[in-house]
Amino acid sequence: MKSSKSRGFQGILVICIVVLLLLANLMWMKKVQSDQALHDAEKRIVDLSSKIKVLQGSLSTSQVEQETDHSRVKTLMMRINELESKMGFSGAKDTSSALQGSPNAPPPSIVKGSTAGRGESESERREKSNEVSASFPSSVQQSAGGEEAQVVPIIIFACCRAKYLDRTLSIVLERLPKQSKVKFDIIVSQDGNDPSVKSLMHTKYANIKFLEHMEQVDLSTAGPQEQASYYRIAQHYGWCFSKVFADQRYEWAIVLEDDLEVAVDFFEYMMAAAELLKKDPTLWTATAWNDNGFPSYSHDPHKLYRSDFFGGLGWLLTRKLWQELGPKWPKAYWDDWMREPKQRMGRACIRPQISRTVTFGKEGTSNGQFFDSHLSKMVLNSVHIAWTTKDISFLLKENYDEQLRRQVEEAPLVGLHDSRATGKIFYKDHPSFKVLAQSRTL
Repeated sequence: MKSSKSRGFQGILVICIVVLLLLANLMWMKKVQSDQALHDAEKRIVDLSSKIKVLQGSLSTSQVEQETDHSRVKTLMMRINELESKMGFSGAKDTSSALQGSPNAPPPSIVKGSTAGRGESESERREKSNEVSASFPSSVQQSAGGEEAQVVPIIIFACCRAKYLDRTLSIVLERLPKQSKVKFDIIVSQDGNDPSVKSLMHTKYANIKFLEHMEQVDLSTAGPQEQASYYRIAQHYGWCFSKVFADQRYEWAIVLEDDLEVAVDFFEYMMAAAELLKKDPTLWTATAWNDNGFPSYSHDPHKLYRSDFFGGLGWLLTRKLWQELGPKWPKAYWDDWMREPKQRMGRACIRPQISRTVTFGKEGTSNGQFFDSHLSKMVLNSVHIAWTTKDISFLLKENYDEQLRRQVEEAPLVGLHDSRATGKIFYKDHPSFKVLAQSRTL
C-alpha cells in the first residue's frame, strides 16, 4: 500500500516537473521574441530619427515645400511615437523638442493645421493656405556632372482615387530616365481632401511634392443638369498651372492624371517634342495620346504626326502657352475648350501613331463613359525609342506640309469599303466625312 502511494506521488512529481519545464521553455521563447521585437523597434527608431535629421537639414525656404517637408517629419514622428509607446519609452518628446529647436524648423504657423500662436478659424486657415504661392526649386539646377540641368515638373492631377494614383506614381517612377540632362520634379496636386489620397502621399510618397486645392468652385454659369465635378476639375487645373508657371518660371511641364500608364519612352518623347516646340511657333503642344490608337491603326512606333486635334491624356504645356491661356481659362470643360479654334489659332499638336499613355480609369467623373467601347482598347507603345537622339525635324511645318502634299498626291484613290489601309478618299462636307469616318471606325 505504501509502495503504491509512493509511485503515485512520484508520477505527480514527474508531471509537475514536465509542466514547469514546458512553462519555462514557453517563457524563454516569449523573452526571445520580445527581445527581438525590442531590437527591431530600436533599430526602426534610429532609422526614423535619421530621416528626421536629414529632413531638418534640407528644409526648403519656400512655404509650400516647408509644409510638405514638415508633413513628412510629422509622419515619421508619429511612427516613432507608436513604436516607443509599445516599448514603454518616452523619447519621442525629446525628438519633438529637438525638431522645434532646430534652426531650420519653421515657425508653427507654417505647418498646415497648426494653430499655435494664432486664433484663426479653420476656414481662415484654409483661405490663407490657398493664397500661398507654391514655391519650388529654381528651374535650372546642377546636374551630377556639374552642368546645369533644366528642371521639368511632372504634374499629376488627383482627387479621391488613391489606388489609381498609387499605380500611376509607381509606373512614372519606374520609367523616369535614369540618365538625362533634364531633372524631373514630380508634383501631385489633389482636389479636395480625400483622406486615402492624403495618407498615401504622406506615407509611401512622402518625398514627392504634394499640393491641395481647397478653393470654393464658381458654379455661377453651371446649368441645372451639369455636374459640379467638371467645374472643380477645370478650376483645379487652372489653380495648379498658375502655381507652377506664374510663380516659378518653369519653361514647360508634363501634365498627367491619376489614371494614366506611361510608355517606356514617354519621357524621351516629351523631351524631344519640347525641343521642337522651341523651333516652330506653329506647334503649340504635344500629346502622348492618339484618339484612334486602336490595334488596327497602331503599327509603327516611330511614326509621329502633326494634328489639329488636342488629345490630352498626357501632354506638354509650355509656360508661354499658359501665359496666353491663363487669363481666359474656362470655368469648366477645359479640354473641350482647348480644342476650340480660337484657342488653337491654326496651330498643330504633335501626336504619335501608337499612344504613349493609356488610361485605366474606368471609375471617375465620367462614370466610365466610352471606357469599354473605346478607351480600354487603345494600344500602349512597348518599344523604347531614344527620341532625344533622333532627327524629328520632319515635323517642322515647312517640311511636314511638303511631305504630306506629296503623299496625298501619290496615294491611290480608294473606295468606301476598300480593304487597302493607305489611300485617299474624297468627301464633300462634314456630314459625308462623318459617314466615311464611321465606316472606318475612326
